[in-house]
Amino acid sequence: MTGRIRKQGVVAALLLVLLISMFAVPAGSQAAPLAQNTGGKVTFFNSVTGALDATTPAITFTFDLLENTIFSVSTWNRSDNLAVDIAVYGPGGEPMGEAFAVDDSSLVTGVEAVLAPVTGEYSATVTRAGDTSGEFGLFLLPGYSFWDKWDIFEGEADDLSLTWDPSVAQYSSSALENGTMVIEVFEQDTLSFIQPSDDLTWSDIYIQADIQIQGSPTYFEYGFLLGMQPDVQEFYAITFSSEGDWSLSYYSGEWTTIQPWTKSPLVDPANITPTVGILLHDHTFRAYIDNQFVGEITDADAHPTEGSIALVGATTREQTDTLTLAYDNLIITAPSELDSVASAIEGETGGGMVSAGGDEGEEGAAGGLDVSGLFGGASPTPTRGLPFGASADEGADQQKPTATKVPPTKAPSATPVPPTPTKKPTVAPPPTPDPSLTTWQNGSPQTVVGELQQKGVVPAGGRSSLTVPSSYADASGSGFYPLGQGRNFRNFVLGFNVRLDISGPESACGMHFRDNPGSRSVALVTLDGSVFLGQFNNEVLHDSSLFYSSPAVLPGEGSTNNVIVTAIEDQMRMYVNGEFVAAGSFQAESGGIALQLLVVADDTGATQRHYCQLTDIWVWEF
Repeated sequence: MTGRIRKQGVVAALLLVLLISMFAVPAGSQAAPLAQNTGGKVTFFNSVTGALDATTPAITFTFDLLENTIFSVSTWNRSDNLAVDIAVYGPGGEPMGEAFAVDDSSLVTGVEAVLAPVTGEYSATVTRAGDTSGEFGLFLLPGYSFWDKWDIFEGEADDLSLTWDPSVAQYSSSALENGTMVIEVFEQDTLSFIQPSDDLTWSDIYIQADIQIQGSPTYFEYGFLLGMQPDVQEFYAITFSSEGDWSLSYYSGEWTTIQPWTKSPLVDPANITPTVGILLHDHTFRAYIDNQFVGEITDADAHPTEGSIALVGATTREQTDTLTLAYDNLIITAPSELDSVASAIEGETGGGMVSAGGDEGEEGAAGGLDVSGLFGGASPTPTRGLPFGASADEGADQQKPTATKVPPTKAPSATPVPPTPTKKPTVAPPPTPDPSLTTWQNGSPQTVVGELQQKGVVPAGGRSSLTVPSSYADASGSGFYPLGQGRNFRNFVLGFNVRLDISGPESACGMHFRDNPGSRSVALVTLDGSVFLGQFNNEVLHDSSLFYSSPAVLPGEGSTNNVIVTAIEDQMRMYVNGEFVAAGSFQAESGGIALQLLVVADDTGATQRHYCQLTDIWVWEF
């Protein structure tokens, strides 16, 4: 069966209808639409209702479509004694498709996946069958007739949303932020993506999302991965770039170009808030930007199309700036699943749907899904939003990413490697007072380093070696999440802002650095207002390590603390909110850096969820 394959049950409250031909306009012998009552205009994602009887045997609804739009029209009966037929007509009154009941109960009727050949006003006439009468609802969707997903990235679990786990890696990060899915790519020549953790796959699919390119990156690329296999080693990538072109490739350990980068006037480099839609039928892909048809390409090699989906962000060669993208209003429609739809919608008759006039609906009986907020009032207006992992070789002349990596799609495990001690180090006295920093709020690494150089804390010179806008850890166990593109640092100044949004007593968040197989150094602030600067050599805590309660730390959930660490050979210092809080002589090492989350168990050994956020991370290297 075509369509998405559901492994966790069926979403019960939405309508599905019968599959008719995909790209060909079916021939028909019907007359032009009947001149019966006019039901008014219909728009995508907004339902309307009507009533049929002997006086009003048919109602015609109209809707405006652009050329090459693929659309579906569905009805569901709100009265047990009503049966209907639907006929869809083009701008000139020509018949476009005819639907019939999905099952013997005649609850759902529709026309699915019809191609609009020209721009204009289309119509759908709903006619009562025989002498039946009663109320019905009608729905217009892009692509297919089953509205499978609509994710607004608010983090709330419901049947229309997907599940997204925040991810952090050395080349990119992704997390829910301000009602969008944000992906940041730190490394050049990298295609990164994030896929939902739900155990769901699709074959034929229509997928749409609003995208916002944040800031002014020198290059950006956005789009979707489709047909992603469980091992994340095979998938289609269909993407659009800031150079005004788009492409389709298949990855199976190496890249196969199906459509090379192709210019299109609809892929506008100045458009930083595009709405992107992709329709996949068999092995044919149709691309849309802001509801306008960009192009169509068929994969003659017929690679597997059934699989998961992912959201994409990509950089190009020699790109030194960070790319930040955000996805919002992710919508998926899929072909009807006739058997499941018939049984699921049985309990919907008379409830769960709302008229376009905004009448209050009742909670849908099937699955307990309250759809009144979805179908009533204004249609969902997509805003903008995105994330995790691969690269592409499209030819040196086009300067697109090369096949250098396919990064993992999930953040490192929250289980620390090597393990982080669950007990706090021995309390030590606070350090001897040292002049505080006056430039720590400036946000400029060069300014902060300049003040440290004036104080004689760090040597002259050096350069900015790394900036990471933000990173996240969301876990119930201690762990660290590598940053810095796998690079090693020895002498440097490290700055970052740290915030514990969800936490428990004695938990801590910060960074570890100079990380190598035998040693790592750590700088943390705790929820209850303490600081820790220390080093572990072969898991033995260095004698100069320091832990104590400091008035410089702003305690409590949601408090943001600025941390600056200097590491010059064996001397390390730590500042919190500009105040000098720790110093010591440690073993000089070189190594990587990482976000560090410390979760302390209670007396029973239990832990709770913690959410740690780092922002404005930078390294000045000497």
